Amino acid sequence: MLFLEVIKFYLIFRYAAKIKIRKNYAICFFISLSGLGLYIYLITYIMEENIISYLIFVLIELIVVFDYSFYKLILLEFGVVGLIGSMDGLSLIGFKIFRIVFQLDWGKNADYMLCNIGTILFIIILYYTTWRNQNISLLEIGFLSLFYIFIIGFIYSFLLVFIWDIMMEGKELKYSVKYYIIYLLMIAGAYYQMGLLLKLSVLNHKLKEKDNRNQHYLQLQEQQYHYIQSKEKETRKIRHDMKQHIFIIMQYCKNKNIEEIEQYIEQIWGNIEKISVGYCLNHSILDAILNQYAYLCKENGIKLKVTGYLPEQCEISSYDLCVLFSNLIENAYEATLYCENGFIEIALRFDEQIIYIQEKNSYNKKIRKENGQFITRKDDRKAHGFGIDNIRETVKKYRGTFEFQEELIGNERIAIIQIMVQNRKVKV
Repeated sequence: MLFLEVIKFYLIFRYAAKIKIRKNYAICFFISLSGLGLYIYLITYIMEENIISYLIFVLIELIVVFDYSFYKLILLEFGVVGLIGSMDGLSLIGFKIFRIVFQLDWGKNADYMLCNIGTILFIIILYYTTWRNQNISLLEIGFLSLFYIFIIGFIYSFLLVFIWDIMMEGKELKYSVKYYIIYLLMIAGAYYQMGLLLKLSVLNHKLKEKDNRNQHYLQLQEQQYHYIQSKEKETRKIRHDMKQHIFIIMQYCKNKNIEEIEQYIEQIWGNIEKISVGYCLNHSILDAILNQYAYLCKENGIKLKVTGYLPEQCEISSYDLCVLFSNLIENAYEATLYCENGFIEIALRFDEQIIYIQEKNSYNKKIRKENGQFITRKDDRKAHGFGIDNIRETVKKYRGTFEFQEELIGNERIAIIQIMVQNRKVKV
């Protein structure tokens, strides 16, 4: 039963909370089993099991297996103990009813064993129906949602035990089988409500995340609009003054002032170069994004180099292309701002079915990760920090691959992202 307890915590921490396990799997597994054996020996021959010893044992097992903050493990352990306790309570009552209805005599220990198995099955069902296809952790749905789930389980367990005491008063079966079936359905309903609330919490979080993402892209589109608008205004100014420029150049020509002609033309050319489109990826939206950041890079002394272009028959939707490129170049630009000799390099190539993208940029601040996920440095984490996750989600949609590498050349750190996606349409 203790082994099953460990399994329950492992499933929730690994697959629901999505906490990364330690790298030395074999050593961690050996230490974990050794700790389990030691605890069984202690509670069998030396001391009695109680809630404190149980919590300490679970915490030690979690520390050995999972690579996570010690204090966060403690807080999460208490929350998970409450959830598992509610699930175990419902399972235990259910199996007791099942044993009575079918007049089975398998003993008290078997009830506890089966209730553990029932809880594990419930966790596995939740994983396949709620967590498997969602890029979200149990830690992200909020404390209140988890607390509500615990309260539902606790209330149902209390009510069912209360009803059970009334039904079993005198230790005689006073009711027919249909009452026990109704009782079992009540337990199933409690499980269903707990699972439904958990799923709704996940969907609610995803909707909030999507709303934040859409707000981010609306801001980006607004910035692009203002950028294009400002460039159009500068273009009109130059076009308006071009007649006067030509007249002045003609006067210089008549006076044969070659040096002044060269200086004047260089000045005009500098103004035209500021508004000229420097890069073309064969896609109007991406050209707008790229040239906006090209201007920002030039203003901040960042070297930007772009090679290649997209295929004529590009089947990837404009929205998804915007997600890929805007996040790539925005993250690279913000990271490179901190470098003295910053650079960004983007290379594209393609064949009939695959599009390849490689992005390199310099950076001098340590990349922050938590549980294998990249963490934004911005203060408002709820509104930011979606960049890499959005890229990965889009790549996954087109059955592609995403690779991130870090290199150290001398004193210079370089981040390298390589993306491969299928050039095909995806149903929304």
